[in-house]
Amino acid sequence: QEEGDQLHQQALSVLKNLKDVRQVNQQAFEQYSERADQFAQEVQELKKAHRGLLLTRTELIYRQHILQLKAFERNNEKDPLGVEKSLKQWRKELGQIEQETRALPHLWQQFKGDLNTRIERLEKVQREKSGFTPAESKSLQEVKRMHQTLQSAIMQGDLKQLNRWNQLFTQKLQELETRY
Repeated sequence: QEEGDQLHQQALSVLKNLKDVRQVNQQAFEQYSERADQFAQEVQELKKAHRGLLLTRTELIYRQHILQLKAFERNNEKDPLGVEKSLKQWRKELGQIEQETRALPHLWQQFKGDLNTRIERLEKVQREKSGFTPAESKSLQEVKRMHQTLQSAIMQGDLKQLNRWNQLFTQKLQELETRY
């Protein structure tokens, strides 16, 4: 009977813990839902302040994350511990999206201004000097293509494309600049 009482107490303790986790998750859902509304408003303000930023891809990704949150909320009753773990990863991803989205206006200005000027300067050097090798000319064309791709990614808020190509673009541009 003593073992039975111990098992009963353990079961009650586990049930209480699961109930507590469900409740903490429910509070998180409310907090994240409010945060999502605030960020949606922030995206609208970014679009108004920077007319070139359409942010359609960012809005799509964000809506997908909100749908995930609703799915977690439905699963909270059945699997609160799994939901708790998923919420941590979800929050991390969402924070990354928000941070990168807030950086887009700065990147937009950088690509429309400084980087555009640097590419134009290289084009001028290429026109004035016939010293560009075919490989360097090809590299300049590649840089120009990547520049356009990245501008489009920034405009759409396509953070995946932006992260994928930005480092390569910077590297190739700097390689050309060091030669001239």
